[in-house]
Amino acid sequence: MNLYDHPFMKLIAKVQAGALTIDQGELEAAHPPIVAAIEPQFVAGLSEASFNAASRGQWSEAQAVQRLLVSAVDQLPDDPTASLNYKCRQIAIGDWVQIAHVALLHMPSPDGRLLRAARVKGEHALGRALEVGHPETAGRLRFRLATLHLDPYRARASPLTGPYQGRSPWRASFNRELGDTVLGIGPDGWEMPEPQAAIQYAAEHLRHAVSGQWRHPGAAKALAQTLDTLISLGEAVDVEELAESCRAALASLDPVSDRAIFEEVSEILARRS
Repeated sequence: MNLYDHPFMKLIAKVQAGALTIDQGELEAAHPPIVAAIEPQFVAGLSEASFNAASRGQWSEAQAVQRLLVSAVDQLPDDPTASLNYKCRQIAIGDWVQIAHVALLHMPSPDGRLLRAARVKGEHALGRALEVGHPETAGRLRFRLATLHLDPYRARASPLTGPYQGRSPWRASFNRELGDTVLGIGPDGWEMPEPQAAIQYAAEHLRHAVSGQWRHPGAAKALAQTLDTLISLGEAVDVEELAESCRAALASLDPVSDRAIFEEVSEILARRS
């Protein structure tokens, strides 16, 4: 089959041309003929293309395509023993969390519906990975869920950072470009979580990510940043846990190729010790 004759690609074209709204597209993506055409290689290729587009700043197009894809794979039997269905769901949802994360960093004003929709789907996928005993998939999902909640507050201009790289702090807003709902999250979900709640959520998942059977290589650095942020928010933090996270991160970083991050973690360790 020619790629552009694929039922799902035709659906994307209809949404991008304005023949369907994104809300209508999510509903059509769940139709049996489209769901029946979904298989892991197609999902992986499309997810990768969407993530690359989001990373180039095309976050709006990327999140729309991935929402359609998640709507389709959601209709596959939710059975962890069905390996192909499980693989499609894990690929699409894992990448959806990443794409929502990138979109929240690039949007002028973050819309909390993206974060909540990614969290709901990501937590479900995490539960399935733990159920079937896939520690690497679980570790990656925990890291992605954590940074989804950490970076919109820490890696861009935000109510926590103040002005950042020439940008003003954001105020969450309802983004009409996303449609009325985002994978079931309605208009009343547009507000971003309170910073303390979001950062505590990130810390919980990162603690698992640094101590689990499979350890994400970026988790120690992210945990150090998270704990440092919690201290700045006036939250009680185990200083030894922070120091251990910093030391673990520094051991995994190259002082030359990872210079900026290495210096940041070193500064956290010196300041909080």
